[in-house]
Amino acid sequence: MEIESTTFGTITIDGKTHEHDVVIRLSGEIVKRKKKLSKKYYGTSHVVSKDEAKFVFERGCEQLIVGCGQMGNVHLSPEAEAYFAKKGCKVLLQPTPEAIHAFNKSHAKKIGRVVKDGVDAGIQKPTTHGPRHTRVAVLEPRRPDCDGARPAITVHAR
Repeated sequence: MEIESTTFGTITIDGKTHEHDVVIRLSGEIVKRKKKLSKKYYGTSHVVSKDEAKFVFERGCEQLIVGCGQMGNVHLSPEAEAYFAKKGCKVLLQPTPEAIHAFNKSHAKKIGRVVKDGVDAGIQKPTTHGPRHTRVAVLEPRRPDCDGARPAITVHAR
């Protein structure tokens, strides 16, 4: 499983381009993100609710990688943060290009979330990979109107 690139409104994973937010499961299955689980509480999908955290999390997951755009627009609600901590799942929120790189290099059992709306991430394919069945990611592609600032939150649950 490799996240290859992102452009405005798309993300390309293993040669297939998706035009919606995605969650990459531990099995490698790519599913559409359920934004409504967060929007119903916060009026936006930029705050991850506990309900969405429950949808994203899978037993055995060691790490959740979230690409949160260039300005770090996405963050966890306190309830979602506590949920992941209780499950022993480390959460890494990074600008999308860095999150893609971290996902592609990570050997942890991880889940990823990808939110569409970005510009080309310019990520080169890594030459080595860990076990492909352990990869999961949640990412938000880069936004063209952002200045590249890091997100305010990086949560390490352990």
